[in-house]
Amino acid sequence: MEELRDSMKMILIDDIQSVTEGIATQIDWESHGITICGKARNGEDGLHLIESCRPEIILTDIRMPKLDGITLTEQVKKLLPESKVLLITGFTDFEYAQQALRLGALDIITKPFSLRHIENAVLEAKRILLDERQKSNNLAQMEQRIKESMPVLRQEYFQLLIRHQSERDSSRKRLDFLGVKLEPEHLAVMVLEIDRFGDECKSFSIREIELTRYALHSIVEETILAHANGVVFRESWNRFVAVFNVPELIDISSLAELCRDHINRFTRYTVSIGLGREVGQIHELSDSYDGALAALSFHFYTGGNGVFLFNDAISTERHLTLYSHDEEQELSLAIRSGNKLRAISLLESLFVRLSILEPLPEPAKLVTICCELGFMMLRTLQEKLPLNETAVFEKKLQDIRSRSTSFSGLKSEIIEICVKGCERIEALYRNEANRIIDQTVNYIRNNLHEDLIVAHCAKRVHLSESYFANLFKKITGSTFNQFVTQERIEQAKRLLIDGIPVQEVSEMLGYLGRRYFSDLFRKHTGLTPSEFRQKHSRRAQDD
Repeated sequence: MEELRDSMKMILIDDIQSVTEGIATQIDWESHGITICGKARNGEDGLHLIESCRPEIILTDIRMPKLDGITLTEQVKKLLPESKVLLITGFTDFEYAQQALRLGALDIITKPFSLRHIENAVLEAKRILLDERQKSNNLAQMEQRIKESMPVLRQEYFQLLIRHQSERDSSRKRLDFLGVKLEPEHLAVMVLEIDRFGDECKSFSIREIELTRYALHSIVEETILAHANGVVFRESWNRFVAVFNVPELIDISSLAELCRDHINRFTRYTVSIGLGREVGQIHELSDSYDGALAALSFHFYTGGNGVFLFNDAISTERHLTLYSHDEEQELSLAIRSGNKLRAISLLESLFVRLSILEPLPEPAKLVTICCELGFMMLRTLQEKLPLNETAVFEKKLQDIRSRSTSFSGLKSEIIEICVKGCERIEALYRNEANRIIDQTVNYIRNNLHEDLIVAHCAKRVHLSESYFANLFKKITGSTFNQFVTQERIEQAKRLLIDGIPVQEVSEMLGYLGRRYFSDLFRKHTGLTPSEFRQKHSRRAQDD
């Protein structure tokens, strides 16, 4: 049999001294990790030893003076319930010994016995004691682990509770097990979300994030528990849920406002709070939670740091139209032409109209409608811009649809898409316009002898006469006719200096009458063609 080394104490009780001495000295108890801490010759002295020494194993004769083995066993089980009593008995005392077993004695050793018999019985008692200790230690460790994991167990249970129905009886037992002071009647749910926490904590370490969440959690918990029984748990990285019994001395909206105010006052953060309706029984808790979530979504309009009640989230079940087909067409035309100011004005008008709606529409519906407006704008941009440029706008719209934002944020992002798209289209138009007018200017300079008129040149570049004329003046700073005349006068100057006769110059520039050409030249230069030539000829001679 394997020796068990864990140290234990043993007491020997027998009215025959040679028996206790033999057992104590003729077996190597120390090698088994057992120490004989005392010997007694009667039950009364034995009990005193037990009280002072507190041994794990008691080896005693069943028949002794003053206090027999039966009574001693009863006393030991009261004083040291974990200790093991081994009874030495004669064959005639067997039924008497059976009674001792019923009272808690571990085993019976019948006379005559050998030392090996005694040794094995004691070692078996020790083995049983070690097994019990191990089981006790395992149980203690398990209880400790359960205690340490209790916050997680509470969170998991309440995560289920706010999403699924539950029975009252089982809920009360579970609440007791989890150590939660909460009655299963007259309950409400509060959902709290840390405003803009994603942007705030980008530069934080994990430790800083956890400390922040712990601080906010504690503030909410202390505020609620000061007025009602309840529990607060984390639902996600930036959201808490509070389940609480509706207090008698303060209404639930005021309690929610207290939570919001305390966080705003004692931290540098703010929270948005959605408050569900009061429910009568715990199995209705999911209804309150759904209402709280719907109410929380209405912070889309406020941007945070406020409380919305479940009443604010009641659906109006009405058709919501943000803009008409004609307004959509007008906006599309403004974007198509790169008219940024007009497009912004139309969008601003649409958003102002929306902001004064009563009651406010559900945020999810509004986001959908605004995204539809955004994709209409995107389709217009895709008609005018290369696909690689519009991909940026498309990704932005997909981001808007997939993540939560505020009304002001949504408005800004939609307008930003419009502004950047218009600016890009305007730049393309400007480049194209410059190219067209540069092309026209080159044509004019190479064809000054032709009959140059607006209609002819506009037709060459596939533009309407009025649009071409306006575009030409915008880019060159002169009207078409002014520009043609000025170019002809400049060319005439060069030809006259080169000695070309006036009549030929007039014909080369498309003027059929010399007199008309001379009058026009004098009007622009202050000299007749002949005077201009003479002046420049003398200057050349002087040089």
